[in-house]
Amino acid sequence: MNRGRPSLGPKIVQHLDGPAETRGRLETLLQTLAGQCSVQDACERLGISQARFHELRNSMLQAALANLEPRPAGRPAAVPDQTTQRIAELERQVQDLRIHLHAAQLREEIALAMPHLLRPRDSTLKKTPPRTRPAKRRRRHEPLTPPPLSSDRRCDT
Repeated sequence: MNRGRPSLGPKIVQHLDGPAETRGRLETLLQTLAGQCSVQDACERLGISQARFHELRNSMLQAALANLEPRPAGRPAAVPDQTTQRIAELERQVQDLRIHLHAAQLREEIALAMPHLLRPRDSTLKKTPPRTRPAKRRRRHEPLTPPPLSSDRRCDT
């Protein structure tokens, strides 16, 4: 003897949410799977051809299979929309700008209170370009040849 509630079989569809006509179609498809109704009888009830019946049954089973695939446990992580992401980005930017403003105000106070501590940075000084001298022109020299010996300068030994 079986214990527990009796199985409702295809009639379980009547407890689902949805239009009555759609639930009736689903119940007919399930009756064919349970062997309670032939495919030809189901086609007559639904007013469709056998080819269309097989398409409906395959798409129903494919959808059921896809819903039964294992998924990670728990609630899916909330994906922030673009507006929320943009607001968070702008808040970070405002915080950074406040820090930079405060630092600039402190630098200004120090400059006013102790000007003797300030010295100009090398990068702020205007560097004058080095003087450029005009290129030296080379004179063309005649080839060096020893001067001719004069008769007065003879070496007499």
